[in-house]
Amino acid sequence: MKHLPPERAWALIAAFVVAYDLACHRGQTLSEEADRWTKAHPVLARAGILAVALHVANVVPDRLDPLHRIAEMLPKTECAAKSENYCATT
Repeated sequence: MKHLPPERAWALIAAFVVAYDLACHRGQTLSEEADRWTKAHPVLARAGILAVALHVANVVPDRLDPLHRIAEMLPKTECAAKSENYCATT
């Protein structure tokens, strides 16, 4: 699997959100869906949003970060030298 640099991954995420919101039907933006989740499940939706925000901002220590803990359970990858731009699953 080719290694995707994190700055490119963030750019792709941002581009996807913008493209989706521009292309979706009226009332179907990602923010509007989050509003529906929050209305239906206020505590769960806000907790999920908060968990992602705190994780991305590196505010929570790894040992207390639920997303980090989940990521620790996933198979790890070991990246080769940057010049090779390659990651292999271990």
